Amino acid sequence: MIAPRSPRGSIGLNSGNVAAEAVIQARRNDGSNQYGDLHPGAYSDYTGYVPRNAPLPYCVPSSTSCLPATIADKDNWQPLVSNTGATRSFIAPHWERVRPFALSSPSQFDGTLRPEIQILQVLFWKGVNEALQYSAELTEQRKLIIEYWADGPASELPPG
Repeated sequence: MIAPRSPRGSIGLNSGNVAAEAVIQARRNDGSNQYGDLHPGAYSDYTGYVPRNAPLPYCVPSSTSCLPATIADKDNWQPLVSNTGATRSFIAPHWERVRPFALSSPSQFDGTLRPEIQILQVLFWKGVNEALQYSAELTEQRKLIIEYWADGPASELPPG
């Protein structure tokens, strides 16, 4: 596709190219590892992240050999081990180090949670605890319903 020309020739096109190149260069070393120069592989982790929770074998509700879930730190991610033995890895743990394009520093925020956010935080943990309790008290019928809607470790879009 040929870019449209401005009435004065290619000034508009050249201006756009110059602006785009400036943005690309400004973001080149933003910490995202887009070019794989901090660690091999574009956008790959360069922090050496290790999960705080041990991997948990994936288990469908109808399975009779499920181990009880051991969660050392409920505020942190826990990798799953698929039925093929592959352990899932965390995606982009280095993303907290990416320089934002719109903010200059976290100090632009005062660090206090607005009351509505505090309420949401309380409701979030209430929901988490309810879900854990509900999961612990599943009946066989509910397990079958969950198994129908869950597509196992092979899909993010149930039912597969």
